[in-house]
Amino acid sequence: MIPKLLVTDLDGTITDKSRRLNLKSVELLRKIEEAGVKVVIATGNHLYFAEAAAVLIGATGGIIAEDGGVVRINDEVFWLGDKTEMVNLLSEFEAKTGIKVPLTPSNPVRRTGIVLWKTLSEDQLMEIREFFSARGYVVVDSGFAYHIRQRNVNKGNALNFLLKKMKISPEEVIAIGDGENDYEMLKLAGKSYAVGNPPKRIREASDVVISGVNGSVKALEEILRLISSKG
Repeated sequence: MIPKLLVTDLDGTITDKSRRLNLKSVELLRKIEEAGVKVVIATGNHLYFAEAAAVLIGATGGIIAEDGGVVRINDEVFWLGDKTEMVNLLSEFEAKTGIKVPLTPSNPVRRTGIVLWKTLSEDQLMEIREFFSARGYVVVDSGFAYHIRQRNVNKGNALNFLLKKMKISPEEVIAIGDGENDYEMLKLAGKSYAVGNPPKRIREASDVVISGVNGSVKALEEILRLISSKG
């Protein structure tokens, strides 16, 4: 079966650890689009960042941002989560523990989750996890930051929402990722690739694992060959 969508994470997947785009990966993504397979960007970044990245990459299949908190399909935007209660809880946590939580600069434009710099000690992170978990939230390590979000907000649920809107089955989707926040997306897709230096849980959730700095390039080359052979 020729896939109808390719869903790819951004940071650590088609960028390096400094968040610089791998230009060879971008070239391959454009070739995949030219071959008739739409590319979807799925990222923990906020919507405006994801929209700019999609334009630069040439991805036209849609956008999943804020770790699944928001989906954009063409000109329609769907918000699948809300951070209002989390903001109040964060203030309560800081007052209760005396820990000043290191918020990233992107938080003011985010609507569905809270993102923290990875400067917390292990004990502080454990306190935050326990506090929010007891109140129905999760804290996920994206590899670049800690994301606090509602339990039902993740890239997998957002992808499922997008697929239903587009009338595409999960079996017609290929997904690529590298981090803990890609888990549900990789499990849902008909075929999945873990690239870079993925944690054990992500390797086990994926059909194919391609480690190393050029993992995304090798994965995209394989996907392009698959599409071309069935075109």
